[in-house]
Amino acid sequence: MTVSSPPRLRGASRAQRDSLRRCERSRIPPGFTGEGETARAKNPPVPYTTARAVRESASVDRWQFVGRVEVVEGPNRVRVNGESWILEGLKTGDAACWRALTDLVRDQRVIVEPTSRSHAYIRLLNQTLINAKLIRMGLAEPDPDRSHRNRSRFLRYWDELHAGSPEC
Repeated sequence: MTVSSPPRLRGASRAQRDSLRRCERSRIPPGFTGEGETARAKNPPVPYTTARAVRESASVDRWQFVGRVEVVEGPNRVRVNGESWILEGLKTGDAACWRALTDLVRDQRVIVEPTSRSHAYIRLLNQTLINAKLIRMGLAEPDPDRSHRNRSRFLRYWDELHAGSPEC
């Protein structure tokens, strides 16, 4: 009389079969290792979070700083909802910068992300950062003397733009 193996043991390696047999004999559920949940080290919370979570934890309404651009007051200055904002991280540009900024934001609804009383990042509703866009277009120069969270990014964009030019 031949005793056949249970279906879950067919095709398993010898080590897997031995492990399953030991578990069956001692009534330990398969996959159980150690002393259970109390023996496992507690994992520290992951520091990664989303922008949405940060806004919610800070109780900031996403649409609090959304408004329509009334007028472009200069190459790096716009008026939104009656308040004038200087684009953060940009040196004062020329007429070409002024025209490009006007074309990008004229009568557009924008998100204003204030960094100080008068400086701000300006985003379109599709999340395009206008400050960075002007640098990437080569129309505005980043201000290395001003400290802000996108400073290194703006300087990198400027360096990438002028990496192949002979005047650098």
